Amino acid sequence: MNTRKLLVSVLMFVCVLLSACASTTATPAAPSAIPPTAIPPTAVPTASPVQEGTTFSSNTFDLPISFSFDPQWKVEDSADHIYLIKSNLDLVDIGFIKVKSYQIASPAAPYSVMPFPEDFDAFINAHGLFQVVATQLVVVGGFQGIQIDAIATAACGQKTSWILKNTGDGWDCFEGMYLRFIYFADIHGERLLIFNSSGGTALEAAEYFEHGIEESQKILATVVFTEPKTFSPEKFKLPMSLDFNSDWQIGYDLPGKFAIDNSHGFGLSFYVATDAKLIDPIDGHLIPFPEDFLSWIKSDPDFDAIKSTPVIVAGIEGLQIDATPVWKSTTAKLKAFLSLSGDISLNLSHGQPDGENIVTDPEDWRFILLDNVNGERMLIILINQKGHSFEDAIGQSQKVLDTVRFVKP
Repeated sequence: MNTRKLLVSVLMFVCVLLSACASTTATPAAPSAIPPTAIPPTAVPTASPVQEGTTFSSNTFDLPISFSFDPQWKVEDSADHIYLIKSNLDLVDIGFIKVKSYQIASPAAPYSVMPFPEDFDAFINAHGLFQVVATQLVVVGGFQGIQIDAIATAACGQKTSWILKNTGDGWDCFEGMYLRFIYFADIHGERLLIFNSSGGTALEAAEYFEHGIEESQKILATVVFTEPKTFSPEKFKLPMSLDFNSDWQIGYDLPGKFAIDNSHGFGLSFYVATDAKLIDPIDGHLIPFPEDFLSWIKSDPDFDAIKSTPVIVAGIEGLQIDATPVWKSTTAKLKAFLSLSGDISLNLSHGQPDGENIVTDPEDWRFILLDNVNGERMLIILINQKGHSFEDAIGQSQKVLDTVRFVKP
């Protein structure tokens, strides 16, 4: 056989073998793309380099949080949102938003709003003002949320000038704007939305958004959501426990009184009512705690706008009474209301370890009377100082009251 022909035959045979092998090891066809609204089955943790620089812990935001950022970031801190913007790139921003304080743009009519939806993912996909690009699960600060990347449609610019809005501020919206929403259904009992948006013109939006996401991920990698702590009073004669976050501090832990104070200007006090005495508003004499406290407070000329409703705390039925102090004086700043020791001078000269005082500045009071806590009557008093929203004080205090547990001695 001709040697050249033999070599050609061998080479052809080898090529056939290699082709056969290649056909069995070829890369399989790529799977079909995940639709934009599909959620991958496993959480994708936020992975970014740790941000070095300033560590920030909010003293105002109602959900305790801390994170780190470099000095180029500026922070705006309020009770319902934290807003960060990078000073050398005004088109990079991050918002941490307590959603119960915000409304969202409604697609129903121009410049209209609607309550923040319960199912945020389904709402955004059906909203009409945003085109959803990608959806996945992520983890920030140990909590799983849903991340939604979207682009504002022409309808966004036509129907509204903002995306999210509360009574004082909102976030602008224009066609072509790139957006990232990260929604958390439950972080220590609160719903939270982390929000990124691109600035500039529609043509610049993609570039700014890409850079903004990279920068914000460095901050999100450092986020810590502070856990509420459980506390059991040591001296208070009615065994109990309750949870509260770092906004609250222990005021008093006494046999007849346990009190916690919030940094926003309000506080909760728990009294053993059977040990307490009230001060007659007319003659200033001490009187035993009345059997019918509601009738007594209604007859007290120092209080007005009295409303009452049944309530339950830790499974114990009681009565909730809202009352506004109306006492005024040109000669004194305090008037004793309740005393544990019976020495009214302790109230007026040493603050309120011994009881409660009415002050001349406007305050809001809420009483909760529980008639049978392990055989004792308990009076809970919420006092909100002038200048702070009573609704917010009620909301923050209710979170604490929802965690109260009474222990049988």
